[in-house]
Amino acid sequence: MTANFDHSIVTSIWSLDGQANELMETYRQAVAEKGVTEAMSARPGLRFTTSDVGVSAANLYPILLLGGSNRIIPLGIL
Repeated sequence: MTANFDHSIVTSIWSLDGQANELMETYRQAVAEKGVTEAMSARPGLRFTTSDVGVSAANLYPILLLGGSNRIIPLGIL
């Protein structure tokens, strides 16, 4: 979906369209209860971050992507 890099770190984000299931419905309901209006368009995604200069190991972060603007809601602790 998107990626960026500089001299110290690389980050990329993937949308996992087509992966919606009962778990996604649970997340959509929880997000909607917090007043997020784009909750029904939520879809799963992954953010990958790595570095070859010791800033970051290879890390995967689960995320929710909301709406056409691809607003990101991180899942879990960063």
